[in-house]
Amino acid sequence: VLRSAESESEQERERGEGEGEGSHSSMAPTSVESVEAACSTFVHAATPEARKQAEAQLLLFRQSDDPLPLCVTLLELERSPHAQFHGLATLRERAHEKWPALDATARDALQLKLLQLIAGGAASSATRVASFVMREAAQVASLLAKLALLDAATSADSAAIFNGDAAGGGHGGYGEGGAGLCSILGRISELIAAPDISHAVVGVHVLESLVLEFGSPSCGAAGGGLRWAEHSLARRIFGRYHLLPAFYTGLRALERIRAQLNHSAAEAGISSPMNMILSPTTTHFVENCASVLGLILSWDFDSGPAVSEAGDSDSESRPGLNATIVRPPAESGDWAAVLGSTQLLSCVIEIYAAAARGGVAFSHARHALGQLLVMLSSVSHRVVGGG
Repeated sequence: VLRSAESESEQERERGEGEGEGSHSSMAPTSVESVEAACSTFVHAATPEARKQAEAQLLLFRQSDDPLPLCVTLLELERSPHAQFHGLATLRERAHEKWPALDATARDALQLKLLQLIAGGAASSATRVASFVMREAAQVASLLAKLALLDAATSADSAAIFNGDAAGGGHGGYGEGGAGLCSILGRISELIAAPDISHAVVGVHVLESLVLEFGSPSCGAAGGGLRWAEHSLARRIFGRYHLLPAFYTGLRALERIRAQLNHSAAEAGISSPMNMILSPTTTHFVENCASVLGLILSWDFDSGPAVSEAGDSDSESRPGLNATIVRPPAESGDWAAVLGSTQLLSCVIEIYAAAARGGVAFSHARHALGQLLVMLSSVSHRVVGGG
């Protein structure tokens, strides 16, 4: 028995040494070309061993001392989509760690690269960015906006931020961090207003990423390594100063469809846009617009203030979306102005009617619009009726 145990132990040691030698033979990629080669091998590997080795190289790249310069180069539009994705994933995982070392110029340049990559999701077929890359870029841009906001908030008095007395009140009471978010919302508005609807589709995707990042953040590396207290503080600031502008931005996207319906009805000599049929090319866009507006209305305003800003992650209540009761803060008169207006309700009803006339092909858009109408009926009673 002892000899058998000793033999097994010796075999385990040999296996361990062999695995150690194999891991040392896999070096982290040190150039853009080597990252692209590893990505290509990982996707198109002929054997499991080749895929495993490529995966090990990509993991080493993500864990290397300073991967950010290569990540930024990988954001160039001509790079392979899979290499772009791995560069973005690395940025997301290492952002919190590397953010303090970046000066204002480097931060602005990185956000500009991300916005260019996002806009490439709506470009012509020759330079079009893959949809999975565009979505990842939107998530990373949202995370960096959160880091900028937190960086500015740490230098301001917390009570002053929520009382509206901190420096830079024009950006929500926290200087350039708020300006960065305003810039992203402005870019989203530009995409939504662009003549080509493919740009508007991308704009709504970015808006969704922004709301999800602040409203229902991820933990661990996917969340940039931030503690829940940091997520909660950013969420409270976003909900206080940027959620309503985000709602107006989503509403402008929906109003774009309403304007198209009115234009088509006028050209056809039809008296009401409710007698029109929604264009098949816009059904997914309408569904996404309605879903984002519903997502914003599900913001759980009541959970934020209960979270300690300096507590440990184990003792913090975790923020999220999908509130049990849909209810924007009663003290916010600005919410009452938009939710109590007939403009929002009539816009949703007209588009819902146009989707309903389209039959089964528009069932998903009709469902999203119906859900939005239910949420509006719930929230409008509380905000406007005082109940």
